[in-house]
Amino acid sequence: MDLSYVKTLDVDMPEELVRLKYAGMFDEFERRAAYHLSRPELPDALKKRIELEIHNGKLIKREYTLTEEELVAQIAESAPGFTASDLDKIADSLDYVIIEGEKRYVSFSKIALFKSHPALMNWPGSTYPKDDRTFLEGVISRMKEKGGLAVDIDITTGMEIDEKTAKGADLKVHVPFPTEKAFGMKNVRFIESEGECQVAPDTALQRTACFTAKGDERRRFTLRAGGTYEVKYMSFDEMKKLHDEAVARGEKLPEFSVPGPDTKDGVWESDLSEKAPQIVFTPFIKALSEKIVGDETDKLLIAKKIYDFMVNNFRYSYVRDYASIENLGEYFALRGRGDCGLQALLFIVLARYNGIPARWQSGITTEPEGAGSHDWAIAYFTGVGWRPVDPSFGGGERRNGTDDNTDFYFGNTDPYRWIFNVDIQEEFTSPKSQYRCDPYDSQIGEAETADRQITYADIDFIRKFNVREEREI
Repeated sequence: MDLSYVKTLDVDMPEELVRLKYAGMFDEFERRAAYHLSRPELPDALKKRIELEIHNGKLIKREYTLTEEELVAQIAESAPGFTASDLDKIADSLDYVIIEGEKRYVSFSKIALFKSHPALMNWPGSTYPKDDRTFLEGVISRMKEKGGLAVDIDITTGMEIDEKTAKGADLKVHVPFPTEKAFGMKNVRFIESEGECQVAPDTALQRTACFTAKGDERRRFTLRAGGTYEVKYMSFDEMKKLHDEAVARGEKLPEFSVPGPDTKDGVWESDLSEKAPQIVFTPFIKALSEKIVGDETDKLLIAKKIYDFMVNNFRYSYVRDYASIENLGEYFALRGRGDCGLQALLFIVLARYNGIPARWQSGITTEPEGAGSHDWAIAYFTGVGWRPVDPSFGGGERRNGTDDNTDFYFGNTDPYRWIFNVDIQEEFTSPKSQYRCDPYDSQIGEAETADRQITYADIDFIRKFNVREEREI
């Protein structure tokens, strides 16, 4: 399956399939889907939608495995005395679906609840590890004091395919590769690889290194790359001054440029447009925008109002695989909670709807503790240029009561970032023939054989920091 499948999410399905999907009757959905897939009069777009729903149904069944009793028992392991009645009290944060008539909770529920719900974050006698944000607090202080920081990175990433899965297979593997097209990325260089690979050009919006091999001969694929992430600090007052002066001079947005390695500082036409199915100006988005923005017309103040609304009203929470969510940003807003990618997308769609250029950025965080996948946004303001906006990290600072650091993440990021992608829902330069585990983003890699997708369950991912040095700029 190529990415044309996700573009069919706005194609309506037959009513019986819609009812079966939302009733969680996935087995019967698949049986009835076979009939519709055999109908010669149906367009290919609808058949692709049905095939995608079959795929996503299997994904949901793999991820939503916990009964209520199992979830309560898991939580009680770290929250002494936690019972089913306590679960009822935090029902607003529970992520579940109905599968074949029974309620099932997502497998990572415990992690999500202890990270985001106040009752469990502050549970008496809790043994669950608490987030330690002291490192980034120190980084933010240094950013403000020094006017900016850079972090030089030398990192090895990759994957090892399960031996049984690799045996006798023709493997194709994509490992994410950093891009200088991203805000703040500099001096990107390929150092070496374990196995021969083809690195995509820096024009790629989702950049990877592609490996091919016989599974009997090689099932471990790594690459080593170096580079720098550099950010100059800019306070909101500085941004406002530059923006107001530019507006007073009558400055407008620059002419649109074509995405490419020499135009990353320009504005692309796509920075203001919809991109179905994930960036769409739906009636809900328009109504939400009206609630947030009111009669404000200044673009910088509109963006700040969107950011403030998000960090004050929404919560962080893990979510299931993006592949099984139809509209990521709207899904987040309707639930009132979600992870970094959902938050970034909601900001992007609201910004674009209000005429503010906004763009996706994603990769990994690189701080010594807690390095992991992360998504955020950048937005363009007249007189200022492109600046980062990270509602997920800003909301984290709000939860910790550090309001000054909450404001920091509107217009800035910490320098501990490593970026692979500057757009969502983009094909790789060397296209996959099978459907991606994550059809929207690319942060840990993808693998396939000639006839099937290799799921994350059959992959061990590799990440090793060889050098990670902070310096002043």
